[in-house]
Amino acid sequence: AGAMFEYAFDHGVASGDPSADGAVLWTRVTHRRSEAAEAVALRWTVLKEDSGDEVASGEGLATQERDWTFKVVVDGLDSGTAFTYQFHATGDASASPVGAFKTLPAAGVHVDQLRYGIFSCSNWGWGYFNAYDAASRLGLDFAVHLGDYYYEYGSGHYPSVEEAVRWEGLEPRTELLTLADYRKRHALTRRDSSLQRLTSRTALIAIWDDHEVANNQFTGGAENHQPETEGSFEARRAAAVQAYHEWLP
Repeated sequence: AGAMFEYAFDHGVASGDPSADGAVLWTRVTHRRSEAAEAVALRWTVLKEDSGDEVASGEGLATQERDWTFKVVVDGLDSGTAFTYQFHATGDASASPVGAFKTLPAAGVHVDQLRYGIFSCSNWGWGYFNAYDAASRLGLDFAVHLGDYYYEYGSGHYPSVEEAVRWEGLEPRTELLTLADYRKRHALTRRDSSLQRLTSRTALIAIWDDHEVANNQFTGGAENHQPETEGSFEARRAAAVQAYHEWLP
């Protein structure tokens, strides 16, 4: 009988917040047949890139409560070293793409050069994420995203329909307000092939700005939040922050 593939890793893999002895590893599981309620057991492995020796491994659960995302902090690795990693669904033949990251140099160690990419303001409608793809080919030590990883706007606003380079597939079509809304926009962003390529090849250091929740936030509100029609800003912010921590490594 052929191998059974009950799950997919449609949103790729990512690593983040690299340190001198490790990093955070991330993926998301998609049920091929339905979004069933059962948790999915995953096994992860980390190999030294040059030798292929396994240096760390473990198991964990991807659950519906975390939108089927999974993160693990891996530590105890050698500093200044390149590693690869992969996730497998336990008891199933499904496997994620292989990712790669480098640990940082140990404190006080001289380095001749450091190569990293800086990104910000990644608005789906304004254009394609070709910069992610180009940077993925540069052998970066890590990447930094300074915020506005996506925009909360719905279709037709910043950019307008006339200005938009791409609106096809925008999910959801409306402005983001609920946890389900923010999760859908993260899922859309993570399906971008250029972003997947970048985050599978180098670790991401990410901070947020304002559009991860709503434009021009201030204490207790935001310019792009109207409580009389959009409800509690605190609830909206909590939903956005939860989704951010689920979907970013």
